[in-house]
Amino acid sequence: MMTPDQVDAENKFLIQLVQSRFEWLKLTAEQAAAIHRYERDIENAVVAGNLASYWEEKEIEAHYFREVLSQSQFAEYKKHAETQILQHERGLADADRNVVEQIKYLSKLLAFYKDDLVPKLINHRANGMLNNKLNRNRKLEYLKEEYHQYLKVSWKEICITHFRLVKDFQPNTFQGRATQA
Repeated sequence: MMTPDQVDAENKFLIQLVQSRFEWLKLTAEQAAAIHRYERDIENAVVAGNLASYWEEKEIEAHYFREVLSQSQFAEYKKHAETQILQHERGLADADRNVVEQIKYLSKLLAFYKDDLVPKLINHRANGMLNNKLNRNRKLEYLKEEYHQYLKVSWKEICITHFRLVKDFQPNTFQGRATQA
């Protein structure tokens, strides 16, 4: 267990770290302590499973910083945050351009599975089995319907996740994910 002096020293160190990270805002010790509490609370929320998109995180942060900072500090923070958001969006777009080759590969692989491998497996299995054709067709129809239902659910999850996390900044990535579903 830590002594009160150790706790005070650790808190002072953490406050200095926050002041160092945000040196361009020239935070007071009280402001830095408040920001440290905010960051700790956000970290605890993430650990509890409450994930937010980048834009949501920035909105929450701005809301909190508005309460902690002076007007001039907040104006400076807002400029800095807007720059960070633009850099994040550019990074998403840049990463998306690199996905095009992967999409081509996955599309070819999917076509191979659908047009070549799966039909050959079905034919091979059909030749080696003595089950009647009617039962086999019912099983195939059932599997197709189950897979179709799975794809509907997967598609919705892909859309929600994609647009929540990267909005429209990665259309190629979205196309690749849609191809996989």
